[in-house]
Amino acid sequence: MSEQMPEIIIDPPSTGGARALAARERATSRSCLERMTAALEYITSCVRGEQEEEDEEELVISGPSGSRPADKTPLANSAQLALEFLKDPAAVLGEGHYAMTTSSDFLDEAITQTAQLPANEQGGPDYYLIEQTSNATVGFYAEHPSYPQVRRIEVEEAEKEGAPKMCFLPWHDSKLTYCKLENDAHLVLTGPLNGCSVFVVEVAVGEDGKETYLFHVNANSSGSGSYSEAQRAKFDAALVRLWPDRKRTLTQQLKFTDYGPRQKGMEAEAVVYGTRRNDDWRFSYYVIDINNKECKLRDGTPSPLPAGSAK
Repeated sequence: MSEQMPEIIIDPPSTGGARALAARERATSRSCLERMTAALEYITSCVRGEQEEEDEEELVISGPSGSRPADKTPLANSAQLALEFLKDPAAVLGEGHYAMTTSSDFLDEAITQTAQLPANEQGGPDYYLIEQTSNATVGFYAEHPSYPQVRRIEVEEAEKEGAPKMCFLPWHDSKLTYCKLENDAHLVLTGPLNGCSVFVVEVAVGEDGKETYLFHVNANSSGSGSYSEAQRAKFDAALVRLWPDRKRTLTQQLKFTDYGPRQKGMEAEAVVYGTRRNDDWRFSYYVIDINNKECKLRDGTPSPLPAGSAK
C-alpha cells in the first residue's frame, strides 16, 4: 500500500500551486475551484519532477491575498473611527461601505490554533480551537484590495495597552474554527463571509453558569454542492464531539441563504460581530452587495443574527 500523501498547503502562497493563485483579486471563504485546480497542477508537476521537493508545513489559517495591494494610507479619522467601532460597530458600519481584511502579521503572531480531531481519523484535523495571544483592533483605510469603491476595515494587533479587548475568529478552508468568548472581551469579529456559516453556542457550566462560543464553518471540499447542509452537518458533529456530556444551546446562526446575493450575477460579502453588554453577547451581521465594481450597503443591515434552529 502506498504511503498517504501529506496535505498540500495552498494558502498562504508557499508552493508552486499556491503561487498560481497569486493573481486572484481576494481571498474568499467559498470559491474553491481555483484552489483545487492549482493543487492538481502542483501535484502533476511534482509527479513530472518539475517541482523541487518541499518540507511538509503546518496547516495555516487562510489570510489575505491578491496581486494588487490596497492603499495602506489610513483614513484621516481612522483613530476616531476605531474608537467608535469598539463602542458601537453598527453606528460605524451603517454610515459607509466597508469590507474586511486581516493583517497577515496579526494572523501569524497573535493567533494560535489547536486541532481537536486527531490527524489519523477520517477527515484529518477538522475542528480548530482558535486562541488569541494579543489584543486586536481595527484600522480604517480608504481602499480595499478587491473593491475600489469600498472602504477597508483591517483587523490588526492593538498597539495601545489597556484598550478594550477585541477578539477575531479566522476561517479555515474546508474546516471548522471556533473560539471561546472570554468575560473580559468587549467585541468579537469574524469574516469576511461569502459562503460560510456562523453559529453561536452557549454551553452549560455547573448549575447556573454558561460559556459562549463562536463557530465559523467552511465546507469548500463538499462534493455535493450543498455547502450549507455540509456546514451544518460538520457543526452538529462538532457539538457532539466537543461537549458530549454538557448541555449545548444553539442561540443564533447565519447561513449563506441569509446573506447571499439577492440577484443573479451579483455577489455579497458579510461580517459578523458580537458585542458584550452586562455579561451577555449580542450578535449582528453586516452585508455589502457587489455588482461588478459597484458596492453598496444592504438595506436593513447591520441587523441581529437570526435565531438558531434545530436544522
